[in-house]
Amino acid sequence: MHISGAILGLGYQCFTNTIRKLPVMHHPWEHVLCMGVGAYAATEFFDWEERMKFRVAALQAESAARNAEFQGLVGPPGMFPGGRLPDKYYPEK
Repeated sequence: MHISGAILGLGYQCFTNTIRKLPVMHHPWEHVLCMGVGAYAATEFFDWEERMKFRVAALQAESAARNAEFQGLVGPPGMFPGGRLPDKYYPEK
């Protein structure tokens, strides 16, 4: 549980009470509820960020494997199969 989300939830509830011109601690159970929702949201956000790091790493590894497979088919960058450029593009004089 992240304290930052709980603090944001509490701040949100105090702010809405102030905007509505109510006492800041009007209905204290709403403060507890907002703190719980904020803590849950912060926890999910940080977990989501970690999951995305793993997914991006997996996609990068898959992309590197596909690039290596493709390079094995066509040869080094800038070269055609067989290691030379086609004669139709650079005819001998």
